[in-house]
Amino acid sequence: MRAWRVLAWAALALGASIALLLATAWWSVRSERGSAWLLSLLPGVQVESPRGRLLGDFDAKQIVVKLPGGSDSVTLSGVAWRGLVVKRAATPLWLRVGVDSLEIARIDLALTPSKTSEALKVPADLRLPIELDLRALHIVELHATALGAQPLRELRAGIHLGANGGAEHRVDRLALKWDRLLASGDARIASAAEMALNASLQFVQQGGDTLPPWSASATFTGPLAAPLLQATLRAAAAPERPAQALDVRAALRPFAAWPLGELQVSTKALDLSAFSSVAPATALTGQ
Repeated sequence: MRAWRVLAWAALALGASIALLLATAWWSVRSERGSAWLLSLLPGVQVESPRGRLLGDFDAKQIVVKLPGGSDSVTLSGVAWRGLVVKRAATPLWLRVGVDSLEIARIDLALTPSKTSEALKVPADLRLPIELDLRALHIVELHATALGAQPLRELRAGIHLGANGGAEHRVDRLALKWDRLLASGDARIASAAEMALNASLQFVQQGGDTLPPWSASATFTGPLAAPLLQATLRAAAAPERPAQALDVRAALRPFAAWPLGELQVSTKALDLSAFSSVAPATALTGQ
């Protein structure tokens, strides 16, 4: 009898503790004071000047995330999201997160190059336990060592992870700038089976004093482990340069030691120096 009484009291205490934790969490994300308190508890995360509620509208002057296992970090400056809603999903996924908009004035990626020589492995699937619907993302500048002195600018997109009941992930209305290059496109990938990829990208580079303008398009279709790339590039004629063309069809193997399964290329008067100041002047024609 005493044992049952102890178990009953233990169950009651556990239930009260869970109820208290849930009430605290609910208060934290729905009030400005609670949101600031909750953010202060996150390991490896520093938030400067938080304002607003995590659920709803929120702003922060800066968010610094220290990544585990080293000195790598991600710094986000001028962060603001609007209309964040969390609710139970009406699908096999257990949670749905919706955000009307997320704007970040600047992102700085401080990442050390990986020292591992191991080949990448094809993931078993890309399923996620939650659905994330970010309807409008805007990043004014993204700085990283790999980009050199020129950051990515005016990156915009709509991102929907776990769309169609978790069956696929989508990136819509992608647009960005890098130096004189403008890029746009859409992409989607299935989360299971062969993880079929379907992406379409367009590129336009404005002309400079000595460089002609050019435009290009590329599509990626097929399973993630072996997508087919089809691309075309055209550059208008310029003084002392004829019109240029490049057509590519390639079977990619992104997870293999050698990433090309098959390659077909045709060029007409292709001058590599027209696309990069560090490339040599050429006039490549052939197949």
